[in-house]
Amino acid sequence: MKKIFQIEDSQANKISFYILCYFLLTLPFDRFYSTLALICFGIHTVIQLRRGSLRQLDIKKLAGTQAVFLLGVLCLIYSAQTEDGISKIGKQAAIFIFPLLLSLSSLDIKKYSLQLLGVFSLGCLGTILYLYYDALHVIIHDHLPLTLIFSTAFVNHNFSEPIDMHATYLSMYACLSLCYFIYQYLQIHDRTTRFLCIVACAVLLAGIIQLGSKTVLTAMLICVNFILPKLISTGKRKALYYAISLSITFVLLTGIFSIDIFKTRFVTEFKNDLSAQGLPSIPESRMARWQSACKLINRSPVTGYGTGSESAVLNQQYFKDKLYIAYYYNLNTHNQYLSIALEYGYTGLAIFLFSLVFAYYLAWKSRNMLFQCFLVILIVAALSENILDSNKGIFFYAFFLTLFVIPSLAKKKTAASVKKQMQATLQPA
Repeated sequence: MKKIFQIEDSQANKISFYILCYFLLTLPFDRFYSTLALICFGIHTVIQLRRGSLRQLDIKKLAGTQAVFLLGVLCLIYSAQTEDGISKIGKQAAIFIFPLLLSLSSLDIKKYSLQLLGVFSLGCLGTILYLYYDALHVIIHDHLPLTLIFSTAFVNHNFSEPIDMHATYLSMYACLSLCYFIYQYLQIHDRTTRFLCIVACAVLLAGIIQLGSKTVLTAMLICVNFILPKLISTGKRKALYYAISLSITFVLLTGIFSIDIFKTRFVTEFKNDLSAQGLPSIPESRMARWQSACKLINRSPVTGYGTGSESAVLNQQYFKDKLYIAYYYNLNTHNQYLSIALEYGYTGLAIFLFSLVFAYYLAWKSRNMLFQCFLVILIVAALSENILDSNKGIFFYAFFLTLFVIPSLAKKKTAASVKKQMQATLQPA
């Protein structure tokens, strides 16, 4: 933890590492900074390319992480919304670029993946602390009661508004960071470091609640109570972990049901989202929009309507179904799986799901619990958001999927090469 920003490597690799650190630290903020970091990393990687680097690329393995982008390019051919399709492909270019650059870079991603995740987690911790500072500063400056922090004015999007970031995406970042600090707590025995990890976990947990994302809270409970305990080998330590984690979960859920704003956000609004008939406070639930999307998908189930077509075809269906609020605000499906099925058909959805299943297989085979946590966050959050339509969701998906997949594939490749070398040695001259 103390040397998280220090590496012993060549000058070129140090530059690559610090550019990625800058990218991760700026990820919660305006996309200009993270995009600038991506451009700088790309230029630096191209400058440092060695002869034969391109030949060593395994295109088949890269395609798994680039599948969504390649689908978008292919389905642009028959899209009636060419302009919107090109714009979407431009946004999702990072899904193609990150696997390529991280594979070509001389920086050992496997060696520094945990360190880079630590940089990201510290950045998220600092972001949540800043948001709490800003909220308390406003309350104190305006001579308001401190209890106002547990009100609509400082929950969900209103909490993340100072950095102009969607609350769900920041919740996803905070959840992965929380998993990292729990991982560090379980792996490190230094008392000072473990205490700091506990403090970081408390701040991030509070931030996740304050941000009010129902799906991310669900993902967090799955990760903390079912995935991370697998890191503990001894029975006594595991029993103690379960006792603490389940107790915190109980207190957390009790608090949510006891505080009106959180009960409304996590319970009442969740029921409203899943109701087919809208309520006066929420004229059109997500379920109603999902039903409209399913009607469209069933009319073109194999190929969908093409890249960038979601907004146009949905708006027509919203109007037919009298979902006038969704029509007026041009809302998307708020479900990544339905969004992909709508644009790429069930064929595209099957490819996307296969890529996630394959990634989870790699995470399970390598016993990488942080990789599993990342995938759980991604899979669950995709139920309520089009995470691949926003810069923050695209960068999160593209970078961390690549960061976790490349070491998994590299390990497999090394074992295969060793076996091949042994066979060649045993063959008679």
